[in-house]
Amino acid sequence: MLLLEEGSIVEGPFWPEPLEIKSIEKIGEDSYHIMGVLVNSRKHEENDLEMLDSTSTSNRKKS
Repeated sequence: MLLLEEGSIVEGPFWPEPLEIKSIEKIGEDSYHIMGVLVNSRKHEENDLEMLDSTSTSNRKKS
């Protein structure tokens, strides 16, 4: 189960700095579309994350 919500600030290997989640949408059984803003640079980020198991994810970055 993914414990992320709008307004959360998260860190991970998918982003070069902390990300504030602006929108999160479930797009499949184990997949989520995340839109957010990098905290320091204020750049927009958009990713699809797939939960592989309870401890790992994969990333499909939107261009």
